[in-house]
Amino acid sequence: MEIKFVETNVEEILKRADLRQIVNFIMDEEYSSPEVPVLTYGERLRASDHLILKRLRTIYGDDAAFDDALSDYTLAIAAYRDVFTEVGMKAGARLLYQLLFDD
Repeated sequence: MEIKFVETNVEEILKRADLRQIVNFIMDEEYSSPEVPVLTYGERLRASDHLILKRLRTIYGDDAAFDDALSDYTLAIAAYRDVFTEVGMKAGARLLYQLLFDD
């Protein structure tokens, strides 16, 4: 009979070593290993913007007010994109530093 001091599930470790899993953990505090849908970036964006575009069309119709609302929405999203990109780059640099220089 073989006695194991620590059992290591390599498949589970590698399954969690996925950017989408890390994003779920960091952004949503998701500690389990949820099944993350495998969609392309384009598919993910189309699926998520469909709802807001539908709502804006319902509120503003097809006139200039819709274009103004969409422009305002786009400016807000661009600001979030910029901030989270910068935070992500800093987090990545910090992790890289830790991997290379910390014991």
